[in-house]
Amino acid sequence: MSVQGPGLGLFLVALVSLAGCRREAPINGIGGFEIGKTQLGQLSGRCMPASEEPLMLCPSVASVGLGDQTANIDLYFGGKTTDATLVEILLDVSSCRPEGIEAYLVSRIGEPVRRAGKRVFWTNEYVHISAALPAEPLRCEINFVSVKDTKRLESLEK
Repeated sequence: MSVQGPGLGLFLVALVSLAGCRREAPINGIGGFEIGKTQLGQLSGRCMPASEEPLMLCPSVASVGLGDQTANIDLYFGGKTTDATLVEILLDVSSCRPEGIEAYLVSRIGEPVRRAGKRVFWTNEYVHISAALPAEPLRCEINFVSVKDTKRLESLEK
């Protein structure tokens, strides 16, 4: 195919436009924290051993907006050393309006792959996302867990 003259300019504009179109990468975390990448040593603040050994819990490290609601971010790391990587992100939404949280998640992630009771599930190649809507009265919980963590995935399914 040969394109010359004014057609060449339009062809190049179209080609550059197509090259600029990119699909969003699958979600691997939230608030700048990424499952399997963020390391314990990158945080400043208080972290403590979690009730599930050998995990380290870093509670309320930040907050993030989910539509018109706010969630506190708790992080769980797979060990106690500074190079331990993030294995779970827990978003805790107090005074939760479940319909609003679910609508926000669907708008950002897409339709869930499954529903079970009050839980809604999404999965991609990196993370399994489980939302308890609500987990308790007026409280919603959203978990981001590595798809490799089958033990934790099973516990979220119950």
